Amino acid sequence: MIRKIIALGLFVLIASSAYLPAKEEAGHLLLDKLTEAFRQMAESGSGGREGVTKALQTLMIEARQAKDQREIDPVFFAGYIRVLQILRLATIEDPAGILAPLTEKEIKSFIEDVKGEEPDFTKNKIGQTAEAIAEEIINLHLYLDTKKERTKLWKEYEKKSSVKK
Repeated sequence: MIRKIIALGLFVLIASSAYLPAKEEAGHLLLDKLTEAFRQMAESGSGGREGVTKALQTLMIEARQAKDQREIDPVFFAGYIRVLQILRLATIEDPAGILAPLTEKEIKSFIEDVKGEEPDFTKNKIGQTAEAIAEEIINLHLYLDTKKERTKLWKEYEKKSSVKK
């Protein structure tokens, strides 16, 4: 299981490190902290389940504080927390398989939402999960980077679609 956690962390690190933001907004900082936490664990080979759990709990607290202080918006918060939730579900110890139906359902739903296709867990479950997490991290970066442009587009759309008096 430790190998799966490290593999998941390495894949998330590699896939999300291709995008390095220049801005230091609260959302970018949260994403950077997530990537950095897994990078450190992967490089040192440390952490394991306890390290991952502690890192995720810290990131969840920081995200909640940023949302409460209105440093991040509800859309970013929901996406970021969902990534943390999926990471947590993927690393839950469940030797008896009692939680497997619940965790697999949620992870499959996440992958389908992000990738647009139903995952096949008979093939590389960890790889599919890590790929979807990395893609969602990049989507969150893009969300933050395009907020101003999207606001302008919405205003233009409202002008074009409104009924003229």
